[in-house]
Amino acid sequence: EEGHLLEGADLLFYAPDAAPALSSGVGRDWPHSRGVFLSRTKKFGAWLNEEDHLCLWSMEVGADLRAALYRLLGAEDALRAALQQEGHSFAWSPHFGNLTSCPGSVGTGLRFEARTRLPLLGARSAEFRKLCRGLHLQPKNAGPGQPDVWDVSNPRRFTCSIAEQVQSFIAGLSALVDVESRLTRGEAVDFEALLPSSS
Repeated sequence: EEGHLLEGADLLFYAPDAAPALSSGVGRDWPHSRGVFLSRTKKFGAWLNEEDHLCLWSMEVGADLRAALYRLLGAEDALRAALQQEGHSFAWSPHFGNLTSCPGSVGTGLRFEARTRLPLLGARSAEFRKLCRGLHLQPKNAGPGQPDVWDVSNPRRFTCSIAEQVQSFIAGLSALVDVESRLTRGEAVDFEALLPSSS
């Protein structure tokens, strides 16, 4: 029953099977010393020893990214304070920021993801993906049976602050939704003109 609950919340994780993960020792002693916690509201969760020692999740239905972010940062602050009372801290470097088992997460360690329906924009695969790269976003189809639904996330964590990540993610996602609206109205869209000049 708990497994179905966690799977429904997209929080269940499975034994690693990729060669790089296995060679790093991530799968050692599987499944011992691992866990998943989910709040009663199902808006906050934590993975223990999936890849990193700790991975926190904050989820929000709708567009209130601020509520999800504040919930996450509040939990992180509470954990940091508890660790400091015991004489410990999160792995952190003044040069690299938060240290994680995945080099792509070094920096803020913060990953945003929004699930959104983009049937017309998503159907223009090459233009869609190029636009996402230019907006510093990473699209991933939600899976079989949902060709119009995309999970859009931020790939950059090392080269910017949390505030810059939030602003960039919101601006990029808003741009995608705007393009989808324009396509729905039958308007012509100049994809090259939408790309930031620095990309």
